[in-house]
Amino acid sequence: MKPEWRLFEELVARLERAAAPRHATVKSPDRIRDQQTGKLREVDASIKFRTGFEDILITIECRKRKRKADDTWIEQLATKRQKLGAAKTIAVSSSGFSKSAEATASMNAIELRTFGEVQQSSLDDWFLPPHSAHVFRQIENIECQVQTIDGQIRQVDPMNPCLQHSHVRGLFPPVLLIKFAEINDEKRFWQIPFDGTRSKLRFCFGASGEHIPLPTGIEPVDSNLQMEIDGQLSIVDSVEVICTAWYETIVADRESMTHHESQSSQGLMSRHSSFIGKSVDLPVEFEHFQSDDGSHTSTATFPSGVTIESIQIPLTRRLTDVWNIDVRSLHLIVVTIKMRSQEPRKGFLFTFPRGELATNESLRGLLRDHFLFAQHTDTDRMRRFLTALERRTYLHAEVGKVLQLPKRDVEYIELMPDRGDA
Repeated sequence: MKPEWRLFEELVARLERAAAPRHATVKSPDRIRDQQTGKLREVDASIKFRTGFEDILITIECRKRKRKADDTWIEQLATKRQKLGAAKTIAVSSSGFSKSAEATASMNAIELRTFGEVQQSSLDDWFLPPHSAHVFRQIENIECQVQTIDGQIRQVDPMNPCLQHSHVRGLFPPVLLIKFAEINDEKRFWQIPFDGTRSKLRFCFGASGEHIPLPTGIEPVDSNLQMEIDGQLSIVDSVEVICTAWYETIVADRESMTHHESQSSQGLMSRHSSFIGKSVDLPVEFEHFQSDDGSHTSTATFPSGVTIESIQIPLTRRLTDVWNIDVRSLHLIVVTIKMRSQEPRKGFLFTFPRGELATNESLRGLLRDHFLFAQHTDTDRMRRFLTALERRTYLHAEVGKVLQLPKRDVEYIELMPDRGDA
């Protein structure tokens, strides 16, 4: 059983990981080399990322005590930050800070945060709805058949890394082709009902590798899909993958969750909620994070330690408490939005990538009080625009008419009953 102080450090690190830049590495605990003594020193957590040509280090130190953190601790952290070469230290206390600690921190690149549990009686304006659900697509009974150009057909272990293509680094297993198929054509999975019914899917892939998506900025290479056989690579003619797919839904009740709130010395607020559920009979920790910019992410951590991003949706089709909606969870879902004294209109809600929001204060300010609404119902057109947003190559003409809708004037947002184009 871990001590309370260590659980506190891990929880703080998870919250920082959710709020950190996309390519940042968050480690808890971590050992950083002292630039004066050359010795390794432990910090409760660290955030490391690169901006331009510079490597940035932010250290995190936590204190879970009944009394407010005092000036002595902040002075120690200020000296430690300088010796480690950290750009900033985040000091987290479960009981707040003294006035002298706040004054010392403001002069020494130390950000103060008070982190504590939120009681159920204080959840009226919480960022989560009273009831929601996490949806996981499960895939089982995978079979794979590969035909090489010599006409031979082989049954292949779908989990065995035996395929090779120049668009993918190293050998990869045939099961990865299912993920490639989803990236290229999301609608392939729309036939699967959400009620737990199992559906049999069949995927056929050719030799050219045109089904393998490319990272942004990489030019395609004309090459064939190959398979390793007895240490030698043979050109593939076709691959067939058959599997059974279904959706598992884990319902979350806000009253059964544990809730925490972190407030910085600058008044910025981040929030966290968690509960233990079951997926395929395994205990899974589900966590919800709301960063200080209002963005919302959900994760699921399995007993193996693997953490994946989770799809969390409100258990209602008509949303009236619109201030804390995670717009990213509604990307590519046609919605009807009703503004005060106006007729309902259909279209898509969208937002910008977190990286762009982190560097654009005016855009963050706009999105705190407004929704961005694309007034059309063409899912493929919207998907192209969202891809362009990620690549920062967007033009307003690609999305069509965009409205900035004040949240205070929204009466409700209604999810469309189907997943196809309206």
